[in-house]
Parts: sequence; structure tokens; C-alpha cells
Amino acid sequence: MNKDVILIQAGPPHLFLTTGIFYSLELSSRYGLVLIATTDYANKYWYKKVMSSGIFLDVVMLPAKNSVTLHYATAKTLKKLIKKYKPVAALMHSEFFVDNLYLIYLLKMHAPFCDRYYFQPGRMGVNVEANNKARFSERIVGLMHKMRFPTNWKPLVSAMLRMRDLLSYYINCKLFPIITIGTTFNPPVNYITGKIYDSSNLSGLADPRGVHLQYTSIEAQVAYLHGAVEVRVIQHPAMGRERQLLDLIGDAGLSADSCTILPSYGFTSMMVANGNHPEVVAEKVSMCWVVAIDKIKRLLPNHKLYIKLHPASSDDFIWKRILSTIYSCHSDVKVISAETSAESLIINSDVIVGDVSSSLWWAALLGNKKVISLDIFGYEDGDALKAYSELDVLYVSSVDEISSEHVNHSAKPKSRACTFTDVICKNI
Repeated sequence: MNKDVILIQAGPPHLFLTTGIFYSLELSSRYGLVLIATTDYANKYWYKKVMSSGIFLDVVMLPAKNSVTLHYATAKTLKKLIKKYKPVAALMHSEFFVDNLYLIYLLKMHAPFCDRYYFQPGRMGVNVEANNKARFSERIVGLMHKMRFPTNWKPLVSAMLRMRDLLSYYINCKLFPIITIGTTFNPPVNYITGKIYDSSNLSGLADPRGVHLQYTSIEAQVAYLHGAVEVRVIQHPAMGRERQLLDLIGDAGLSADSCTILPSYGFTSMMVANGNHPEVVAEKVSMCWVVAIDKIKRLLPNHKLYIKLHPASSDDFIWKRILSTIYSCHSDVKVISAETSAESLIINSDVIVGDVSSSLWWAALLGNKKVISLDIFGYEDGDALKAYSELDVLYVSSVDEISSEHVNHSAKPKSRACTFTDVICKNI
């Protein structure tokens, strides 16, 4: 018997491993799944094994970056895909990005009765302004360092980036779409800057009838702020499927008692953008980590400690300095390649330590990890995870607060009655 088809647009590869793969595992026995991926998936070590696993009925590749090619290829490929498979539902990681906007529009045109769902792939910034500011600051500092611009050029670099963002938005959301499919896009959130447009104007939303899938009530509130009309709070599909992921991407091979440290990126750049010298920032953040790791090692004498940077931080000159300082003081802490899946490390660890990394959010959603959020670095929005009262995250604002209770408490698994399968089966 032929299965009903669902299109899955999971976003970039790292988001696929965080969430998209788990939705796929949940749905694959009941539906035929067609994955809409980007060309950079093929460069990942897990790609061939995942794609040959039988989870997907078909996989189509779109260009990874915005370009003229992306617009023409996306419009042509998605229209052909929709007509071929006649999907009953589409599951997307966002409704803001160019490839999402094309899929939404073409589904409305060629499959108007296809249900549309938007899943939350990572931690949503409760403080949206601070989150966007951190990302923009990271771009300013990165460009200034790369081009060796003097410090007093920061306002000029900021203005150049803002002009570039404005042009990119109008080219990708207005000019190219009207050429390729005869319409313009008006997403509720600017995918480049994170700016939220007037959510009260439903005619300006990308898809006011779409169903948004969140995992906590506080993030459901943020989704409404972003213009969502219907929101469902469900159990994250990773719960209970951790071993299935490791079977596909490989085991991290950590020690039996493991503590993984997962710092964020972007916040050190924001400190520099706010006028702090890079060397001062590197010194402050690295010494905070040195002291915190020392405390954790004393509280977990039998644990092996690992540290992995965010992939975007691997070439960051500030984080290279920070990591060097940490290693000089704690040479027994094993440094893991930034390209290694954070998910595999989390699954194989019983204690996860970080600042405001999305990885902490993901680990807490699993319900069986000891998760510690350190707000000790002076980051703006450094207390973001404090707001997640529904999750078992231990928030501390001082190294002195890290106690035996924090690292040895028993995680309390939390399960929600509603899964995505429950939601979709009621609608289809």
C-alpha cells in the first residue's frame, strides 16, 4: 500500500541532527518521507549512511547559499516535487528563509490542502533583541579581524553590513522571487537581521495558517511574538530515539562517566563590539572557564571531561586563545573537533556544562541529563536559560554556587502526552 507523503525541509545539516532526523525517525514507519536538503549535506561524514538507511523515499538537493542559482533551482525543483508526490503535509524548520518561502508559496499554489508545520530546531532566544545583537556583533568583529581594519572603523563596518543586509533582503525576498514565480515574499521575521515585523498584520505573514511546534510554553510565547497563529507544545521527538541516532551517525566513544563542556559563540564578539579589547575578553572568559573546570573536576573526580567549540567558533581568534589557555591549565580535558556532532557527545555524557548554548536546551529536553548553565562570563542575556523553569537546567551565576548537588542530582525525565504523531494524525 502506498503511503501518504510528507515533505521535510530540515534546514542546514547541524539542525538536521538536532531535530529534523528525529521527526523523520518518528514518521518514517507511517509515511513516505521526502527530504529537501542542501548541497552541503553531502560533505558530512554521516550523509551516506543516513540517506541509505531507508528512512527517506526520496532526497532532493538545493543550493546551500542564496544566489541566482538557488532561486531558479528552488522554484523549478520544488514545483516538480509537489506535483510528483502530492504531499499531505510539509514539515519545515522555519517560515522565514528563502527556501522555506518558496516551498510555502508553491504548496499554496499547487497543493492547497497540504498541511504545513513549522518545527523549532533549536533554542529560541527569549530575549530576541540580545540574541540578534550577539549575532550581528560576531559578524562585525569577524570581518574586522579578517580584513585587519583598525578599531575606529567599527561604525563604518557596522554601516556596511547593515547596507549589505538590506540589499540582500530586497534582492532575495523581492527581486528574484518576482522574476522566478511572479510574487514577492513578506516573511514575519527578517531572516538576515532577526527583525520582527508587525505580527498583527496577518496579510504580511508568510503562512498565517501554519501550525508551529514548540517544546516549552515560554518558547510558544516567543513563537506568537514572531507572528505564529496556531502553536502546539509537544514532546521533542528526540526523547527515546537517542540510540537510533547513534546507530546512524556513530558513537562518540566517550568514557563511561563523561562531562561535556559546550560553549556558545557570538557573545565574546559582542563584548568586543561593545568596546572591550579582544585580549581582555579572551583573558576574562578563559579564566572563568579555567576556574569553573577546576571546580567541576573536584566535584566529579571520576569523570572524564571533554570540550567542544561551536563550529562557528573553530576559526575565531578569540576562541582559539581561550581554548589554548584552558588547555594550558587543564591538559587532561580532551578537546573534541568542532565538527563532531554535539548530539552524539550529549547522548554519551551524563553531565553537560555550558553557558547559554542551544546544546544545553537540547540536552535538557532529553530529560535524563544533568545540565548546568553558567552565567559567569558577563554575557548579555547570559541568564537566558534561567527562564526555562519547565526544563531541568541548573542555572548558576557564580562558580561558588556549583555544588555537589548540581553535578550529582538525579535528572528527572519529563514526558509530554502529545507527540507530533498525535498532532498530525488528527489533522490528516
